[in-house]
Amino acid sequence: MDTSVYFENISKEIAKRLDDATYEIVIAIAWFTDANLFNILRRKASHGIHVKLLYLDDKINKGASFNVRQLEAFKANVFPISPEMQSTNIMHNKFCVIDGRHIVTGSYNWTNRAKSNDENITVFLDNPEIGVHFLKAFDGLLEKYNYQKSVNVSPNAVIPRLEVIKNFVLLDEWDEARKQLEKLRSFEELWDLSRLFVSVDQKLSDEATAWIAAFVRDKMSLVVHEDEDIKELKIELRILEFKVVALSAEKDGLEKKIFEFQQKTNLILGELTAEYLRIKSEKKQKEADRVQAQPDKKEKLQSEAKQARAEYERYHEDFAEQKRKPTPLELSDDDKKELKKVFKNATQYCHPDKVSDEQKELANERFIKLKMAYDTNDLVAVRGIYEDLVKNRPYTENSEQLSTGALLKYEINKLETTSNKLLDEIESLNASIVALGIGAISDWDEYFESQRKSLVTAIEELKMELLNAE
Repeated sequence: MDTSVYFENISKEIAKRLDDATYEIVIAIAWFTDANLFNILRRKASHGIHVKLLYLDDKINKGASFNVRQLEAFKANVFPISPEMQSTNIMHNKFCVIDGRHIVTGSYNWTNRAKSNDENITVFLDNPEIGVHFLKAFDGLLEKYNYQKSVNVSPNAVIPRLEVIKNFVLLDEWDEARKQLEKLRSFEELWDLSRLFVSVDQKLSDEATAWIAAFVRDKMSLVVHEDEDIKELKIELRILEFKVVALSAEKDGLEKKIFEFQQKTNLILGELTAEYLRIKSEKKQKEADRVQAQPDKKEKLQSEAKQARAEYERYHEDFAEQKRKPTPLELSDDDKKELKKVFKNATQYCHPDKVSDEQKELANERFIKLKMAYDTNDLVAVRGIYEDLVKNRPYTENSEQLSTGALLKYEINKLETTSNKLLDEIESLNASIVALGIGAISDWDEYFESQRKSLVTAIEELKMELLNAE
């Protein structure tokens, strides 16, 4: 599983995920005018990918350069929602489920205008558990807008065979699983079993077992009954948990980028910068000493010399402090990518915002160790912590253990506040990266070599000016 948050090039990221679809794309989107995304859907549908699209049939979408209904020519299922079909609240969902296990959701509508807005999306990869919940939400929307009738027949008629199928799947007995599944064909008019058929056909054990587990949990009477509102709140909390941890990892990554830039600046340019400021200070002082007979001019030059000396001393002190900090290990570009990915995945297991109050202290200790290893580019340590977390699963997520609506709503509100705070912090960090010019640097080695040469030249020129001032 991998969860990432995107703030830029969102349309391109969505396009990439759509291009990766192998058998199904399910979309609920309010506004859809992005012709590039539509063309990808049309191409995927023409290649046999099953597309389902629920959208608003309103003035905005009718003004698009394409007609969504063209997808129907390729056997796609298109579900327009006209103004007459809605109550006072419009359908404003924005999510897409790809192959039952990859999810794109967030504030971004699939429009040309949204490309220039401040929006974000969260992408869940290889997460069939979350995928099942979004697919269930999609089915709920179809039912709400009368595209799908609710089923009143008891699902107890199929539970024994589903359990048998699940066991065969876990044993990798795919032929036997398929034989049992064929016996459920008659129930396809009651429930959409297409995803289960595809999962078995393609031997996707995670998707098949997740689908069966969700079906049993949501529809069967053999599990302890749980109020529907509680289940929905748990889903909302779980999605928020993933998002907050992904935002936290994004923030950590930006902070790390700024820190590494500052560290490299000090390592390569620090001594030269200090030397430049020292000579500049001496030059200013000599210029002030030369105008003894001109009090007004001397006072101005003496003030400038004092400021230059203070600037040098302040930089020298900061430079000495920076040198005492540990220098991150040098990594190849591939190792840097792996470090970021493993760190993000590890945070999903031990982030303090996901666990119960009783476990927060222990989780925080583990998280601090993880972040220290990440900040110093210790890929071996980050891998070790991640592997240990996967094997031992030491923490219980709040979404798994809370069982009352009040507690779930409290945690949801708390995480929403945390999410908004993280978004503000990320915006501020991105502004700092722009101000430092980091984002415009394509090759750090080339950049710092150019800066080093410029500083050497500036120092030589300043030395000549200092000699002339004597």
